[in-house]
Amino acid sequence: RDSRKRAYLELAFNAVVAPILRSLGFFLPAEVLLERIGLWTEKVKDAQKKKYTTTAIYVTFETEQGQRSALAATNVSRINLWRQNVHAVRPPTLFRGRLLQVEEPREPNSVRWIDLQVPTKSKIFMRACTLAIMGALIAVSG
Repeated sequence: RDSRKRAYLELAFNAVVAPILRSLGFFLPAEVLLERIGLWTEKVKDAQKKKYTTTAIYVTFETEQGQRSALAATNVSRINLWRQNVHAVRPPTLFRGRLLQVEEPREPNSVRWIDLQVPTKSKIFMRACTLAIMGALIAVSG
């Protein structure tokens, strides 16, 4: 009797639930998974070959003393940074021959890690839309 219940449940699962889950990427056959792994491996290799511009880098230190030493070594005025005056610091502190703008970080919990890659134009557009909606709501309400 238990085996019949199990057989009916298995049949119902295979007929109804499994196709839905397969369309979502679950319970796929090994061949399909291997094919996807190969596809994504190629995509990753292609992405590694591209050159990307970096806008922000976050570095962590074991000790606060290490952080303070790094900040002191890379401290440079805004004018020297803007002019890329490489003689303003010692050569070991240059990155590929360039001066970097180094700032003391905020607390890790205050950084919105997900939003780091959102372009500035998009942020400005979203803020303008929010401001317009809020202004319209205030105007309508009162």
